[in-house]
Amino acid sequence: MKPLIAIYDFAIRPYSVGDICIWNIQTAARALESGHYEVDVLVCAEPENPSIPSQRSFITHENFQNNLLELLPIFFCHPLCRHVHVFSERKSFCDFLEKAAQSSEHNNSVVQRHFKLFTQHASADFVNNLMLEDFYDFRFLNEFYKKQSLPQLRIPRGVDKDLLSFRRFLGEDKIMVTMAFRNQRLDMNGRPPEEVDLSRDADVLMWIDLVKTCTERYPQTFFVLLGRIQDKPLALLRLNNVVIPRVLGFTLAHELSLLSTADLILSSNHGFAAAAFFTRQPYILTKFRLRECSMFDILEGSPHMGFGASDQTILYEEEKFEVLLDLVFHQLEKCVKTKNLNSKSGITPSDPIHPELVEQNMLLVPPWIEPAGSTSRFYVTMRREEEELAYYLFSKLVAIHQRMTADPDENLQKELDTIEEKYPQIVPRLSRFHFLRAVLFTRQQKWKEAFKEIQHELLLNPSDQTALSLRTHIWSELNKAR
Repeated sequence: MKPLIAIYDFAIRPYSVGDICIWNIQTAARALESGHYEVDVLVCAEPENPSIPSQRSFITHENFQNNLLELLPIFFCHPLCRHVHVFSERKSFCDFLEKAAQSSEHNNSVVQRHFKLFTQHASADFVNNLMLEDFYDFRFLNEFYKKQSLPQLRIPRGVDKDLLSFRRFLGEDKIMVTMAFRNQRLDMNGRPPEEVDLSRDADVLMWIDLVKTCTERYPQTFFVLLGRIQDKPLALLRLNNVVIPRVLGFTLAHELSLLSTADLILSSNHGFAAAAFFTRQPYILTKFRLRECSMFDILEGSPHMGFGASDQTILYEEEKFEVLLDLVFHQLEKCVKTKNLNSKSGITPSDPIHPELVEQNMLLVPPWIEPAGSTSRFYVTMRREEEELAYYLFSKLVAIHQRMTADPDENLQKELDTIEEKYPQIVPRLSRFHFLRAVLFTRQQKWKEAFKEIQHELLLNPSDQTALSLRTHIWSELNKAR
């Protein structure tokens, strides 16, 4: 029986880890449904039509090959992959398709449909609708699952040996948690800032706290950070229980394969979360939107996919630390019992010192200094680490300020105290923090404390007119109290 063909043309399909993973499973399931067990994957990426309309501002004829090289390993993870053919010129691609169309009636229909779709590749609305039809037909996957198990992403040849070596590198008695979260604040990957939806980013400070808290209770746990190195905060990379496969030369194929061997998968809503759907491992996926439930063909707010297991959990909307921590602790406790581990056994002196490994192999480029440089990190100093943390803390303080303005009666002192307790080395240099403290003390009529905080704020930001006005008011009240 002739293998089926599956076509991924970047002129009408996105550069996206999650979308390609879903496409892999969709095309494999449709092949199995028709009685076929081999698929030839045909990929086209060419300079005349390098990307879909929504990605053309940052994936161009000048850089599309760099993006392709990063994503290409995913196609080798196709469950039924026989060969992967990559074309960089449309005429040769079309010639190959016309020849493939002669091999079977099914392949002919695939080719003719593709030719028809390509005629509309310049329409953004058309491409968006095509994505809904081709990538997000979870109704088909749910129906398929009722008849047989969904195909899983395949471990490419040779990668399995790397995974065995990696597991020995961690230690066979360790719990391996793969972790990925969306963080375009550090890595916009060449996108213009106005096109980046930062509301989809994970709460990075919460994830750092999660790793630290889990490590304290379960020191035998290793967190394996998946994805691009440049979107990982240094405060997380420096932790002893954190490993970065990209530093070891691993590709996306390795990382996707690691999902199938993890003791637990943690991910916010982005590419690796989509890949996790099609594993049999326990997972906790965060920050999904309720409106996505209709696309997944599940009830609104359902904690599981239609083909998901009871230990494969989806969380919606804003991330909540306590909820996530309880779920993670529950899964880690199961791992401790299953592996018969001593809950106190952690990293021994003979274990690799991963932060130093990072220092030797990782380079850092601040996105606001060189936004197009998204494949290297050049700065790994303590100062840079503190600047990153201050960057996230500033967003937290802005949100607190907005809440203070909206509801003057809300007591936010505890939140500010928590920030100061967790980041004592950074808070003294955050002018916004001292301003908010001064406002709270003013509302409580604690004039001496308020004056101390506003003075500190003005030392850091002497031209702040709002702070100067507040200091005048506080000084006046202090004089009245004398």
